[in-house]
Amino acid sequence: MKKLILIFTFVSSIYANHARCQSWAPDGAEWYYDYVNFWYTGYVHVTVLGDTVINDTTCRILHRESVIYNQEFGTTNTYYYGRSYMFSDADRVYIFENEKFYTLYDFSASPGDTIIIPQNSSLPQSGCDTEGMIVVIDTGTMNINGLNLRKITVHWSDESHWAIYGNVVEYIGPIDSYMLPEPNWCVVDLFEGGPLRCYTDPEFGLYNTGMAPECDYLVSLPELTENNEILIFPNPSKGVFNVKVPEELNGCEVKIYDYTGQLIFNGLITSGEHNTDLTGFASGLYTIRIEAATRTISRTLVLDK
Repeated sequence: MKKLILIFTFVSSIYANHARCQSWAPDGAEWYYDYVNFWYTGYVHVTVLGDTVINDTTCRILHRESVIYNQEFGTTNTYYYGRSYMFSDADRVYIFENEKFYTLYDFSASPGDTIIIPQNSSLPQSGCDTEGMIVVIDTGTMNINGLNLRKITVHWSDESHWAIYGNVVEYIGPIDSYMLPEPNWCVVDLFEGGPLRCYTDPEFGLYNTGMAPECDYLVSLPELTENNEILIFPNPSKGVFNVKVPEELNGCEVKIYDYTGQLIFNGLITSGEHNTDLTGFASGLYTIRIEAATRTISRTLVLDK
């Protein structure tokens, strides 16, 4: 009998540790998201401040700020974005917006299910609805740091003003897009953050997606300047994007990824410019990565047919 009690205690302990590791936003959790917008590069840093109670629900407080390097003037600034209030149950992560709770991620969802997501109230709202909708297009698992974590792949619904897209992983959140909904069609070239660089907490350890050399990486040298910046135009485009790079990057590789992170184009820029034709692809957001020996630059393409 004593042996059975010891086995039960051991198994219970394993289950408790696993469950604790699966809780959303534990103490010490940190997220780093990429940020690239014209000559501004840097990252968004999200940290957990503790708990608060909203409508009798205990929520985790997530503090959001960015560290941005201005390549034109050579200055670095920190910007405070605000706080998010979230909680989770066994399958879902919820967020408090518009004076109510919304489901943000649902790991029990099936392909074809829809999730109503809220606006990001920290961004200008002119012309934007207060809610959007994403569609679950696939489900699966990812093994990260020895844990088999559930994954959903999502895409914004047609005409939705707010978007989360790509892979969203249990315990971590979106990998291919930002933690919070971003403007889709209502505001162009306005966003708070990009794809995930790193997630870490004291128990889970570090998960680095490889988006940047370091979690808090700002920019590589030599810097781009006003006279040799990369130009992508028109953006938004109905199909053809013209990419121009400075002479020092001639011969660099250009890659384009869709919202799921799938590589859809891979080529070389050999004459200082390249025309990329996406007319055969669906309207939406795409990521272009320009990879040279000295640095890699990522930008967002908006295909609006």
